[in-house]
Formats: sequence, C-alpha cells, structure tokens
Amino acid sequence: MNQETFKDKWESIASGLLNYSGGSETLFESGSNHGSNLPPDQVASRLNSAFLLALTGEKNPEQRRAGAYLEKMAGDKDWAQVAGFYLDGLELIPQELWEACESNPEFSRAFSRLAGSFEGRPDSVETPEEIREKIWGVFFPEGTGISSDRERHIDGLRRKRTVTLTRLSQNPISNPFREVLFTSNVLLTIPPEGEPIEKLSLS
Repeated sequence: MNQETFKDKWESIASGLLNYSGGSETLFESGSNHGSNLPPDQVASRLNSAFLLALTGEKNPEQRRAGAYLEKMAGDKDWAQVAGFYLDGLELIPQELWEACESNPEFSRAFSRLAGSFEGRPDSVETPEEIREKIWGVFFPEGTGISSDRERHIDGLRRKRTVTLTRLSQNPISNPFREVLFTSNVLLTIPPEGEPIEKLSLS
C-alpha cells in the first residue's frame, strides 16, 4: 500500500465512522457565529466537531471549513491550546496509522478491510456486528471476537496483562511523585447536549 492509497482508505474510514455514528451534517452548524464569544460548552463542542470533520479529508465538503475554524481558534488566547491539540492530532493520527500499516502486514490488511466496508460497494452488505468487528480490528484489536465468547476473551486479556514479581528491584523508587507516571486510555467525544462545560470532569 502506497501513501496515496493509504490516504484514500483513511479518509473512507474517517468519513465512514462519522456517518456510522449518526452523520456529520449537524455536528458543525453553518453560520458565522463560531467565535469564542459563545458559551464555553458550545465552543468546546464545535471545536470537537470541527476536528472530527477535518479528519475526514477532502471527501467531505465540510472538511476545509472545519480545518479553517480550528486554525482560527488556534489564534484565540482562550482556546489556542485546545485547538492546537486538535491540529496536531490531524497530522499525528494518520501518520501513526500509516506507520502501523507499513510495519505490520496484519494491521494493514485489517485497515484495508475496514476501508472496504465504508467505500460503498453495492455488493458489500454487512451486519452492524460485522462492521463493529472490523472497527475493533483496527482500533481495538484485543476486543475482536469478544462478543461471541466474552468470558474467554476477558480471561485471556487478564492473563496477558498479569505481571509476576520474581524479586525486589535493585533500584527501588525513592521519590514516587517524580518517578511514577500514571497513564490511561482517553476516549474523546463531544460534550452532552445541554451540559454546562463547567460541570464536566476534565481534570
């Protein structure tokens, strides 16, 4: 797969995921009142919507306007950090997926299969469960097949993530605040309708 083919497949996937989750037509409303003078929850929602639309590439007619909105908000003192984060993601997400396709033939095949499901071939009729498995095959490989044998997959995942301690560390932690880094998976979505952003748990 060359980069041009990858780009086409990625845009099909991004557009397909957006439409599969309910469509993009209401995510980024038309009009000129998109500035930071709006309530914070509305600005945050529109930034997130613009990011999702910008990911879809040139196949989506709203992509250019969504990208321009992110660029505009990157110059706003109150929203520059958030908009900059999204703009970085527009480059880093496809780059990481491209590198995964290049280095992992199995992942590349899963990527192509998912793109095929969203490319609108008339002979491709799939159930929601089949499409979900393909989505998981790219974005959550450990979850594939879990619906058909949930307990076995849960048990296998727990065994895979089990750590066995065989001896004490020769270089023990002396300052946990500086030496221990806690991380977690983060799922990003638009804020709930009508929910004030001040009440959301963002810290």
